[in-house]
Amino acid sequence: TTIFPGEAMASSHSTGSLNASPLIVLLSLLWEHIISLSLPPPPLLLALSVRFLGYGVVFGSLVVKVPQLIRVYRAKSAKGLALTTFELETVGYTVAALHSFHLNMPFSAYGECLFLLVQDAILLVMLYTYQKTPTTRILAPCALYAAFVGALALAGWPMHVLATMHASTSALFVAARVPQIVTNAKQKSTGELSLISVALNWLGNLARIFTTMQSQAAASVLVGHVLGTMCNGVLLAQILLFKPKKKKAL
Repeated sequence: TTIFPGEAMASSHSTGSLNASPLIVLLSLLWEHIISLSLPPPPLLLALSVRFLGYGVVFGSLVVKVPQLIRVYRAKSAKGLALTTFELETVGYTVAALHSFHLNMPFSAYGECLFLLVQDAILLVMLYTYQKTPTTRILAPCALYAAFVGALALAGWPMHVLATMHASTSALFVAARVPQIVTNAKQKSTGELSLISVALNWLGNLARIFTTMQSQAAASVLVGHVLGTMCNGVLLAQILLFKPKKKKAL
């Protein structure tokens, strides 16, 4: 389990509460300081800020792709959106969620991966529909994804395999952004790409850089969030750069 600064201190004050949530333990410690009118120690405040920021990212992930879904639905078009980007994202979110879950990491550390996975799946269905994607082009990645998850399940979710795959998710998420960035550059347009969704993704990556550094997670996780911040920053810049110019009134 990932230990945040201050949680070791919290554990020492929670004898007989080994099954208590770290957040609940930390809040109880904060309450003790409040009722005793004493200042909470910085490690406790840092641990709480990391927890709340982590849960903020998780709750934010519930809606991060909703603006994109709404934009595509209203326009009845997925113009300018790269299929490969969202397909690779789906694989990356799956690996990240499985790896963190089997490491017994707190839900706040990976919950957004599950929510983003569901939203990406819905978005892919819409993209396949509005872009009139050939059936063979749809079935091929779906079959590969099913085989991938099925093979892991049959093997009993081997941690050494999940760990190796998770270490490569940084490269996978970067690779996922490249087709969209290239498409935008070629078309000099971002099509139906949502400014709000990209901006929320960028902010989420920034928050995860902070929480990952404080949780002392693997370096590969931190690298992934840094690269994600950079790639989403490029997409954000492209949306602003290629924004349609309003016609001047005569």
